[in-house]
Amino acid sequence: MKGKLKLNKYFLDPENDSCDELIKQVRVLDESIKKFGKANQARIPGVISEKYEDYLNKSSIPEINQDPEEVMKDISKLFQGAVRWHHPGTMINITPPPLIPAIAATTMTMLFNPNLAIDVSCGGLGVAELEVVKHMTTLVGWDWRKSLGVFTFGGKGTNLYTVKVALNKCYPDIKEKGIQGRKIAVTSTEQGHPCHIEICDWLGLGRSSCLRLPVDTSGRIDIEKAEKIMSNFIEDGGEIPCMIINGGTTLHNTVDPIEKIVQLRDKLVGKHKLNYTPHVHVDSVIGWVWLFFKDYDFEKNPEGIDGIALQKLRNMYNRVSEIRFADSFGVDFHKTGFCPYLSSIFIVKDKALIENLGMSKQPEVSELQFGNYSPFTYTLESSRALNGPVSALVALKSLGMSGFRELIAGLVANSEKVKKIFEGLRDFSVVNASDENFVTLFVITPPKITIKYQEILNSTADMVTKIAEYNHKFYLFLLEKQIIGGSPLAIDFISAYENTKSGVKIGIMKMYPTSPYFDEQYVDTFVKQITDFKIEFDKVADDFKPKACPHVPKTLVLR
Repeated sequence: MKGKLKLNKYFLDPENDSCDELIKQVRVLDESIKKFGKANQARIPGVISEKYEDYLNKSSIPEINQDPEEVMKDISKLFQGAVRWHHPGTMINITPPPLIPAIAATTMTMLFNPNLAIDVSCGGLGVAELEVVKHMTTLVGWDWRKSLGVFTFGGKGTNLYTVKVALNKCYPDIKEKGIQGRKIAVTSTEQGHPCHIEICDWLGLGRSSCLRLPVDTSGRIDIEKAEKIMSNFIEDGGEIPCMIINGGTTLHNTVDPIEKIVQLRDKLVGKHKLNYTPHVHVDSVIGWVWLFFKDYDFEKNPEGIDGIALQKLRNMYNRVSEIRFADSFGVDFHKTGFCPYLSSIFIVKDKALIENLGMSKQPEVSELQFGNYSPFTYTLESSRALNGPVSALVALKSLGMSGFRELIAGLVANSEKVKKIFEGLRDFSVVNASDENFVTLFVITPPKITIKYQEILNSTADMVTKIAEYNHKFYLFLLEKQIIGGSPLAIDFISAYENTKSGVKIGIMKMYPTSPYFDEQYVDTFVKQITDFKIEFDKVADDFKPKACPHVPKTLVLR
């Protein structure tokens, strides 16, 4: 037909397998994106439209196929407003910049389009999943020949597998007969991720089946109260097939006392003469990365980690290393593993728990070879991208033990430097000085008000409201900077973070660095930038209203 391009141009040429066209199109897209803003910004300035409907009203499928280069130029505008996670000033959430080797490997993997439902179409790539499982179980201290893991769709997926495995483990007839009116609880804690509730909904147990257990002042499970609550539930005819515990929460990196919880599980089994053993899962999708400090000599400290950071890293490793006592754990390589989305894996100590999700007997590890590895027989997904396993494997091989240690130690050490500087400033106050991660939670105070966070919690309602409103406006001020001319900073705001004595909820600022460029030199740059922004903000704070924001901002909640 007249005007049409040859369709072969859109595909890899089988005669030469040249990637030239792919590289050319990536370069066109890259150059087009760069026109929207200069480098050294936390976010690409601009948005596609104020409302999605405006954009969608103008969109349509072209009648004639288009030149790929023109499509790249057209699609580039959708990158407006995109966060640049590799920039050290981008500190919104725990989303690290993906490793370039991992991106390169997954790009090539996508060219071959393997489906890890079975390994036959994957070549040797299929073994990547098994190799990552081996490395992770070895870090934990399990026998990799007896363990098994599956990559899945994120942290919620790992917890979904957890509850399903637990149900199958405790109720052998559940595959055919279902729940059958059982009174079931999946325990989590008040600090547990919201998805622990959501998966109970997705699996038909009901959201109310997620039993949230109380925590102590450190945010960790209160063992004594938990035992009483669970015992009462069991004595009332309930059953607890699954216990999900924290292995590193998003904000505070809280790790529950894993060994003590396993001991509590065993105590409940004996005390109530249970005919099943509750499954203990560690939701460690963030905290798992501290496992790389296994065998590190904290006394000699050969990598020269700063003192306070060294102690916090040691404490975290000691807590996370107790994963070995649990039945399963989850890993997000796209969180603290510096991999592109998605790269999550659910791993069990006893491989039979995963294999029993299917209906057919699986080969022993000693029998596995190309052509008989068929994970689709027991996985939720029948379409299984290899991006996750390949990117995870490349990350492990590229960074190694010391590389991961260096990245995490650097983030923790430099976050500690920020906290120390903030505490020395009159109008900054750190909220989470004792946390053992690389998040800094803080509040800023208006001019002429010198007050630290603990004092704010005990202040009058008027004072708390004034400070909360001031911090929220500063958050909006920084958002405006991102879209108008670009900004080197993107930090977040947590509304209604904590109740104060007055009854008014205080909102706080959050900075969550994940870039390897968040180094000691950048700390000084960051402090100057944020204090300069505060000086500028103070001149307009009373009447400030943002003219534009890159997205709908978080609202201020006071009660």
